[in-house]
Amino acid sequence: MKSILATFLLCLTLLPAASQAAPNEEVQPSNFLPPPSSSERDREPRISRDKASEIVRENVPNSRVINIRRDSQNWRVRVDQEGNVSDVLVNAESGRVSRSDRE
Repeated sequence: MKSILATFLLCLTLLPAASQAAPNEEVQPSNFLPPPSSSERDREPRISRDKASEIVRENVPNSRVINIRRDSQNWRVRVDQEGNVSDVLVNAESGRVSRSDRE
């Protein structure tokens, strides 16, 4: 009986500390996605460098690929289209051309 009472009293002393810690926690919106882990960042994308280059050449007529590099989720393909240089982003997972910036 004494051990049950001691456990109950211990719980009562810890309860205020636990309830005070909760309001200080950061509330994250439901659509929050944590940053990718290093294993997710380092794994090979579904769309290869060559495939991204091919996708851009299909979507940007008369273009020549100057440079291609990958940032977090996209291949950034710099193309020269008859003297106009632009950056075309290709999603590294879906292959979707998301936008093009002209210089």
